[in-house]
Amino acid sequence: MSIHKSNLLINYMHTYRKFKMKSLKHIVILGILTFNAVVIFTDASKKMSGSCTKRKGPKNRTPTNFTVYERTFTIVADGVRLSFTKAPWPKTWQDFWHDIGSSAVKFGREFIMWAEEKYGIDANAVTDDQLTNGDEVDLGDFIFSPYKPDISFRVITETTPSRVKYYRNTEVDDGAFLIIPKVPYTYKATGGLNVTIPEGAIVFMGAYLMETDQECGFSSEPDVITFTTKTYLKYDENGFGPLDCDMYHRKYGVGEQLGLGVEKPPNHFKEASVIFFPPPKTGS
Repeated sequence: MSIHKSNLLINYMHTYRKFKMKSLKHIVILGILTFNAVVIFTDASKKMSGSCTKRKGPKNRTPTNFTVYERTFTIVADGVRLSFTKAPWPKTWQDFWHDIGSSAVKFGREFIMWAEEKYGIDANAVTDDQLTNGDEVDLGDFIFSPYKPDISFRVITETTPSRVKYYRNTEVDDGAFLIIPKVPYTYKATGGLNVTIPEGAIVFMGAYLMETDQECGFSSEPDVITFTTKTYLKYDENGFGPLDCDMYHRKYGVGEQLGLGVEKPPNHFKEASVIFFPPPKTGS
């Protein structure tokens, strides 16, 4: 090989080494920058992620014995109640019992039987015609009376374990049979305890008719819930009457209603209550 060719080869190799080293240097620098960027991004992600996982939410103040009911209804009433016999009487009376799938006579006889079994009150003297026409009947120590007020209740909410329904226009029509003692009356309650019903207090059996077809997207079939007093209803001198009733729904079974009614002169009436299915546990 000539000296000239040898020199050219040496120069070429030298230039190639310099170019290779320079490229390698660039690659290393680029690699370092990329690595740093990844590290910075990863650290930032870790910090963000860590701050979220470590963040403490509000303290859970839900009682440990909180009960989730199969279903609840919240009901209110507010208005002027002029009469317990809504016009045109007795058509409104008879139509109501028909709408809940019963009749005035059938439901009335069930009430009379229940009152005798629970309280020992004998109201068998009331005739079928009196039940049909919604007549008030004097039974000596008791008044037997229909109840179909000219004021409607409204259902506000319905809850299940997983959702809440908010109602807007659903009326709750109600009707009942009442027995009102003219003098204090004592009966033997469950467990052998003597319970005295004060003069003017009320024992009753009735039904709620919830017309859910007025709500968009709700069932066109009305909801019917029957109710009876646990002991009695009595308004105090200030017009307050605590409500505690046993309830029954053909689908949800046995329930309980807890609430408060308020009567203000001359005829203003308010009530708010919650119906629970199943009943709340007591004594715990």
